[in-house]
Amino acid sequence: MSDAGQGRFVWFDLMTTDALDMGEAGIYQIYGRPGEPLGGMFDQPCEMPGPPAWLYYVTVPDVRTAVERVAELGGRVLNGPMEVPGGMIAQCLDPQGAMFALHAASP
Repeated sequence: MSDAGQGRFVWFDLMTTDALDMGEAGIYQIYGRPGEPLGGMFDQPCEMPGPPAWLYYVTVPDVRTAVERVAELGGRVLNGPMEVPGGMIAQCLDPQGAMFALHAASP
């Protein structure tokens, strides 16, 4: 993920029902420009019901602090915080039900 500055969208995942199966490595396909990955596509797991959708990641200084704020403002944390290569993420819903994700790069 790019570290483009706080509050900027830096990664774009597509949850779909027909992503490429990579065997034991799972189903996840990265896309982007040469030398600049922009996001990934993955097979939507059963525990994430709903239609195929895009998930946008926004950079925050600290994911743990940000998820506390999400809850304070009436949103909901769906998954995380959890460590991933290059940092920490969490997937959330805003009070109106729109899904978004948070990302903080590793120091």
